[in-house]
Amino acid sequence: MKNPVSKKPVSHVPALERGLKILEWMAGREEPATLTQIARGLDLGIPEVQRPVACLEETGYLRHLSSGAYVLSGKLFGVASHHPPQQRLRRAAEPAMIAFASETGQSVHLSIPDGDAALMILDVPGEGLVRLSLKSGARFYPPDTVSGALLASAGAIAKPKGFRVPTALGLAIREARPFSRESRQVEGVIDLGILLRDYDARVLGVLTASVITPRNGDVNLPALSAALMKAAARLTETV
Repeated sequence: MKNPVSKKPVSHVPALERGLKILEWMAGREEPATLTQIARGLDLGIPEVQRPVACLEETGYLRHLSSGAYVLSGKLFGVASHHPPQQRLRRAAEPAMIAFASETGQSVHLSIPDGDAALMILDVPGEGLVRLSLKSGARFYPPDTVSGALLASAGAIAKPKGFRVPTALGLAIREARPFSRESRQVEGVIDLGILLRDYDARVLGVLTASVITPRNGDVNLPALSAALMKAAARLTETV
């Protein structure tokens, strides 16, 4: 009987580990953070985060604001966007998304699984007079967003404690059709999303249209659903 191969002990690099923790912590914030806030957020002392933060600023991952606080730059998103599988998905998605926006006039965005959230990697604004535009790298969490709810319900991202899959959402996933509901973040917007899978049924991400509701409330959801399904099919054929 062969002896099991023992793994080599991992060499810890405290400064690197702190730097990565800072990036992860900052990625979960919407507001700038001071050194003191970063240290408190990570349960560390200010001297322990001061040098990693300075290094992250010097290498372009953090920006130092005139207020003295720090924010994530777009560099981290840019690095992730150049990951080959994500590049292929973006290239396959863009023509289908542009066609959807041109046909319907509505905005559409693509999100992929990222730990406990949906990470938005591509946004195509609609062509109407009033249109939505989302920030690249935005993270959408379940149950607050359709993108996050779809990925959590499909088991592609972590489900938050107490999260339950709505019956209508579960049915939409099983029938491979869009799921819609009023936005929980923006009034007057309906989110319409469809789960994307490859030929092996693995989850690729979510294609979501953010539909602005006109004053007369006239939104042709069946037509938009058909257009979104068409875009999803075109995307998965070329990915």
